Amino acid sequence: MLQTTKSKSLYYILGMSFFTIISIILIIQSTVNYIHTKEELQKSVINDINVSSLQLDKSITKFIESYQITEYENLIKNEMYHNSLLGIEIEDYLTGKVMGEKSYKTGFYRDNKLDKIIPLEFEDNNYSFENNADYFHKKETLLVNSDNEIVGKMVIYANNYNIDKELKQIIISNIFISFIIYTFISLILYYLIKQVLINPINKIITSLSYKKDDEIIYSKIDEHSSKEFSFLSNSINNMTKQIQMFNKELKESEFKWQFAVEGNGDGLWDWNVKTSEVFFSKKWKEMLGFKDEEISGNFDEWEKRIHPEDLEQVFKDIQNHMKGQTNIYLNEHRVKCKDGSYKWILDRGVIVEKNEKGEALRFIGTHTDITQRKLYEKQMKQALAVFENTHEGIMITNSNNEILNVNSAFIRTTGYTLEEVINKKPSVLKSSLYPNEFYEQMWKDLQTKGFWQGEITNKNKNGKLYDEYLSINTIKNKNGKIDNFIGIFSDISILKQQEKMLMQQARTSAIGEMIGNIAHQWRQPLSAISTASTGMKLQLEMGINPSTEENLNTLEKINEQTQYLSTTIEDFRGFFTENMSDVTEFDVSETIEKVDELVKDAFKNNFIEVKYDIEKENYLEANKNLLIQALINIYNNALDALKTKSIEEKKLIFVSLKKKDSKIIIRIKDNAGGVPLEFIEKVFDPYFTTKHQSQGTGIGLYMTHQIINKQLQGTISVTNSTYEYEDNEYIGAEFIITL
Repeated sequence: MLQTTKSKSLYYILGMSFFTIISIILIIQSTVNYIHTKEELQKSVINDINVSSLQLDKSITKFIESYQITEYENLIKNEMYHNSLLGIEIEDYLTGKVMGEKSYKTGFYRDNKLDKIIPLEFEDNNYSFENNADYFHKKETLLVNSDNEIVGKMVIYANNYNIDKELKQIIISNIFISFIIYTFISLILYYLIKQVLINPINKIITSLSYKKDDEIIYSKIDEHSSKEFSFLSNSINNMTKQIQMFNKELKESEFKWQFAVEGNGDGLWDWNVKTSEVFFSKKWKEMLGFKDEEISGNFDEWEKRIHPEDLEQVFKDIQNHMKGQTNIYLNEHRVKCKDGSYKWILDRGVIVEKNEKGEALRFIGTHTDITQRKLYEKQMKQALAVFENTHEGIMITNSNNEILNVNSAFIRTTGYTLEEVINKKPSVLKSSLYPNEFYEQMWKDLQTKGFWQGEITNKNKNGKLYDEYLSINTIKNKNGKIDNFIGIFSDISILKQQEKMLMQQARTSAIGEMIGNIAHQWRQPLSAISTASTGMKLQLEMGINPSTEENLNTLEKINEQTQYLSTTIEDFRGFFTENMSDVTEFDVSETIEKVDELVKDAFKNNFIEVKYDIEKENYLEANKNLLIQALINIYNNALDALKTKSIEEKKLIFVSLKKKDSKIIIRIKDNAGGVPLEFIEKVFDPYFTTKHQSQGTGIGLYMTHQIINKQLQGTISVTNSTYEYEDNEYIGAEFIITL
């Protein structure tokens, strides 16, 4: 035991008191300075992010409203060059709605170590500002447009990095000042310390033994005349005894430590095979959610936690190693955690001590948590199953657009095996239907937008053409360089055939509508011809000889009506016989006039007035008859709706043609009361109709949608419009076509 005295030396009291007082003063001064400086710096940074929030608010709101994602991403990226900002997150509700998501998220964060501005990637969900050591404050701002609608949210995170740098400088400065003060004090006390302490200590040191053959030899130190050094001598003598006792234990613990290091710092276990005692390291227990004292050192503690399905193989591998059949014990199994869940463990071990019979006495090893690796392997297997079993064809290429892999659906659709297309270009599927400019634009979109999608006709191994809907996406690495292209396509040949049948069905339906219009248009000319010819016949039968001039006038009237009928026949024949794929440049205003000629008698007979507001010379390069068919379908839809109104009610159709920003806008609206809200989203669906079966097939507006969107590369929409005309308020459906 150490010998102690009740009194303390005056040297000890004065020295420790002096150093304690100086230390307390320096610590208080440094702490106050540190806190004050930190508060001021943080206020400055918070002010900076408030200013940034005000500056960005309106600009980003405008960009969100105009769906200019790139513009506001560039804006916030430039703002990120302020060192006060750790990151900016934007939630774009409008773009998210277009994409079918709650919001579109984007943003950037500052990597202070790399001094880089890096885009946020939300799919991984691996980055959190709150977990960033440099984060200390955030500013959330709802982005509200001029209509007081919330279109997004902006969050700005403050950067603590520069604050920490300045604070570290303060700490270093305080340490330097303290070092100067302590150095000065040390110089003053040096002489006294040397005389009072150093010389007696040197005598003690020389009394200590030396190290020989990696073993420390100790001898007893003689007591000193000084009270303090007598105490120190006795303390050292007692410690040497304890050191000798712990020396053997130290060698054993050192071996455990070395093996733990070699095991990459994972959980360590040390199994005494003979006694079934096991040492489990603190890390081993924490890995399973236990505190150090919650697991005893028994073999059963480990055995009972192994998953029942894995237990047999675990002991089989242990026995194989004990029999010398393997160099190390190695097994992957599941171990039960404190919360009842299981973790996958990579268990490795080796026998380090055997008896004279070669039987294992001591077995040590490590536990490595491989749960994430197993989860990743499972996900990879699932991804592989999807890749191989999906109905969509998948093709993966490298950055040089050379095929690396294809799935079973690709093989079924194209007829090519993986061996036949590997390292080749996707152009092996290329048909001769598209000019080089088509593929150049596709490649340009991939390079600039990162994706391309659309309908395309390709050629299979047998030379047969097939239609597909193709989506190509670029895969980039962390440096922003393209690593791969992934193409996913669906064979839509059957769908295209069905669309062709629907088009033919719609065309047949249009023929029926046209025949009705012909009947209306021919009724008056035929009546005039019949009247004129009957008059001439009666005059001849009654012996009346009309003059030559009268006969010529009558024949001229018959000829005029006959020419009108001939012109009408040519108009209808042209509509039904012209090639629907021919593309010419034509004036849309003249096309609307042509449609009016075809339907005006049907409208007149149903007391419908058509009001036109047409701008001339609006030219479009497309198939004229396709546009005529689309417009006739809309006209007929309005006609059917207005037929339900009584004769006393005013029946109106308004048609306007304008040009805006190089786009041709056609608006057609009626006053039939509009489309019921529960049906308005379905009006362009195939076979959808609110009419009786005898009045419609439900494909007219569907084909109009297909013609405008796919074949004329435009857009069409429908809304219920409320408007005033001649001091009366009307409600009706309004179709808006943009070409």
